[in-house]
Amino acid sequence: MVSLRPCKKGHTQGRYKDGKCRVCVLERVKVYAAANRNKVRRYKAEWAKKNPLKVQASRLANKDKRRASIQAWGARNKDKVRLIKARWKKRNPDAVKAENARRRAKNPEYFRAAVRSWARRHPTYARIKNSIRRAQKLRAMPWWAELEKIAMVYQKAKEWRMNVDHIVPLQHPAVCGLHVWANLQLLSKAENSSKRNRHWPDMPDCENSPKAYAL
Repeated sequence: MVSLRPCKKGHTQGRYKDGKCRVCVLERVKVYAAANRNKVRRYKAEWAKKNPLKVQASRLANKDKRRASIQAWGARNKDKVRLIKARWKKRNPDAVKAENARRRAKNPEYFRAAVRSWARRHPTYARIKNSIRRAQKLRAMPWWAELEKIAMVYQKAKEWRMNVDHIVPLQHPAVCGLHVWANLQLLSKAENSSKRNRHWPDMPDCENSPKAYAL
């Protein structure tokens, strides 16, 4: 700043070395940016690509300010935040499932309480989900199934606080396992959540990707 004399609009916050009013320049920049958002966005992206070290240094120096700004923007744009999160989850299903499994393993009681709370708030959907699962088990249980051994597996799972898993899944586009003793195993909650119905012994290779079979 070289002078504190007011400009034509009466601003006294100072001037740049070329004599232009700092406040007036900032106002013109804001007006231009509002009228040319896409152009400004492209310019910023190109500048950031050419100056990665400056971008990194700026982010580190203004970490708290950026976090507060992002949180404030999220509070003002909740619908946009939900849409962005939904798109990201759709593009990254494996990352979402891995994170959910990690959280379940870290806070099993919290997630069990959340499931019970959801069932209380949505009793109709909970009954439908349980009825579908029971129907799948009944259709997958042959007459020669050893019910005593199956009951023993579920009893041990309760004692050891583990989950009963079907080695070959009951429901899958490529295969249909049976609800029999030989097809049951005990897994931790995290292992069962990550396995789901995607893996089993001698699983066929479809285009080298298990995603091709995932429901």
